[in-house]
Amino acid sequence: MSSTKKKSRERPFSIPPQQAPSTNNTAGSLLLSNVRKSLEGLREENVIFSWQFFDRHHELFNCGDIDSNWYLNCIEVLHNLSRMKISEFKHEKTGGPPLRVHTHNWNKVSAKFNMKEELFDQIKDDAYQFALSKRKGRVHGFLIENIFYIVWLDPHHNLYPDDKFGGIKMCDPPDECFDCYAAERMALEEEKDQVYKEMDIFTRELEQKLKHEIKSVSIEYELKKNRNDFY
Repeated sequence: MSSTKKKSRERPFSIPPQQAPSTNNTAGSLLLSNVRKSLEGLREENVIFSWQFFDRHHELFNCGDIDSNWYLNCIEVLHNLSRMKISEFKHEKTGGPPLRVHTHNWNKVSAKFNMKEELFDQIKDDAYQFALSKRKGRVHGFLIENIFYIVWLDPHHNLYPDDKFGGIKMCDPPDECFDCYAAERMALEEEKDQVYKEMDIFTRELEQKLKHEIKSVSIEYELKKNRNDFY
């Protein structure tokens, strides 16, 4: 018997039509949203430091005569404070060493912020200082909402000098990288010049010695030659 086989027809391949993105929130998007909200909350509540008005060119606050450990301690303190709420910062609820946070008495300071008078009048009542530690100096700046604008780093307590501790301490500013390289290059240039001078002296002495030896050999040769001619 013959059986008839039905040929199966293959459907042509087609690209599915575009669909609108799903509005259902996935775990990933929920996590991202939570992280974003958390970061926004930190930005609105925690202490944020800004270096926009930082001034290290003032002769009293140029960060001179301090070592690398001081900078590390300063960074560590700023890091810890940035994890605090602004209300905790103002009321010193740190759970650690006292910050001695307080506003400035502009009638008792050795200097005032180097900025336009109009701006200074706006922020002078919101200017604060806090301690890095009992003996490591202060940080001076001003607060706008929860942003602390750092103006001066004061490792030598120069804003409120005390004669009991030697008063104001004047220091040379630290060298910048360019200055260090320039000084090193100058030292190498001087060393090179000295080497060239020594080489020149050595060369002239060697020439004189060679001339003397050549002259001695020449005289000895002439004497031997004259003896041979005589005999």
